[in-house]
Amino acid sequence: MKNLFAALVLLVLPARFAAGSPTLDFSWQDCSPIVHDRVLPSGETTSDLLVLASNLTDAHIGYQVVVMLGSRIDCGPHEVPDAWRMDASGCQGPAFLTMSNASISKACPAIVAPSVTNFDVSYDPSYGREVITYLRSYQGTPQTPDPTKQYLLFKLRFDHTYAVSGAGEPPLTCGGFEKGVCIASWPRGGGVFEECPTHPAIGARASMDLATGAQVPFLLATPDLVASFRTESGTNSCALATPARSTTWGAVRGMYR
Repeated sequence: MKNLFAALVLLVLPARFAAGSPTLDFSWQDCSPIVHDRVLPSGETTSDLLVLASNLTDAHIGYQVVVMLGSRIDCGPHEVPDAWRMDASGCQGPAFLTMSNASISKACPAIVAPSVTNFDVSYDPSYGREVITYLRSYQGTPQTPDPTKQYLLFKLRFDHTYAVSGAGEPPLTCGGFEKGVCIASWPRGGGVFEECPTHPAIGARASMDLATGAQVPFLLATPDLVASFRTESGTNSCALATPARSTTWGAVRGMYR
């Protein structure tokens, strides 16, 4: 049934995509077991989100993944609390979101190869969500991973040392930390990446560049794959969060750039 689903998906993919079904997954803190929902333990201020890949059957020369963060996972209006604004115009700023592609566990080894990487964090005010872009291009020999293993593509570390509940006092403290957030690589679910019809420019982008020159999109490990984050177990998860369009410190700063 899984192979039939993958075949049906590939029938509707654009011509620039080749056959194949590498799979994308998220996990908080570690890759075994997979943890999609994180409730921040008392006293902790950092959280690691692992972006994982499996079913890597073909030699490839790089990959790219766009991760989107907001109060929702659909195409509706989003909100990004100041506590999660790690872009240059945000309350936190880029110093509080770091990236690494080094191995952290035998359960999800990294793909070790000389490479050039690009890591960018931006905010889309017209849609209201944080957009995190990671691109990696190998320099030299294409890589052929073991298709039976799960690999770490990259790790995002969110530092919430100055995140607080409530309004906060920007830029000294960044508020809204009590609100649940969603982290995903697509605006809608169903096991395949889709574009938002009203805003296609920020549709999902997650694919591998094969040694043949073709590009293969990642499928999702589970339908509607999302990583959710909460500070308290009793609060709503991101899927239940009520969208809002309140003005944040990042939005105010953006008016004067």
